[in-house]
Amino acid sequence: MKKIITIILLIILFPYLAGCYSLKEITTEEIEDGHKGKLIILANDLVKYEFEKNMYSVTADSLYGYGTRVNAEEEELPFKGTIAFNDIRSVQLEQINLAATGCLGLGIFTIVIILVFAIASPEISPVSIGHL
Repeated sequence: MKKIITIILLIILFPYLAGCYSLKEITTEEIEDGHKGKLIILANDLVKYEFEKNMYSVTADSLYGYGTRVNAEEEELPFKGTIAFNDIRSVQLEQINLAATGCLGLGIFTIVIILVFAIASPEISPVSIGHL
């Protein structure tokens, strides 16, 4: 019974461990108002900014939003403000990876089917083989 519970928990937790998101490097010209996904900005001063989906907007030459600022000591601090495009070193957009998500779903479905058949089928023992 413990083995079955462990297998079920692993199947349930697998999507959280594997993750179905990918980071795509984009230019400042490709940034759209926060409808695409989480935005990760690395500034020229090596400070990292993270903005969740729908928490940022774009003006002509800057980005405005509510998010977190991660400094050199890896401290996450709340951030509300504007970042000029000239001060941005790189931009990454976190988006769902549909191919990986589909493969993950298919893999989990296959594992569940195999487990169901393995649990439901009668076990073959040497004694039962000898009586064939």
